[in-house]
Amino acid sequence: MNQKKIKESKSMGTISHHLNPSQDNLQSLNMLFLNLDFWKVSGLI
Repeated sequence: MNQKKIKESKSMGTISHHLNPSQDNLQSLNMLFLNLDFWKVSGLI
C-alpha cells in the first residue's frame, strides 16, 4: 500500500517537474510543513 503511494507521488513529482521545475521545491517545502504539523500533533514539539 505504502509503496504504491510512493510510486504515485514520485510520478506526480516528475510530471510537475517537467511542467514547472520550481514546483519540486514547493513540494519539498510543503512536505516539510506537513511534517512539522505532524510532529506538533504528536505532541513532540
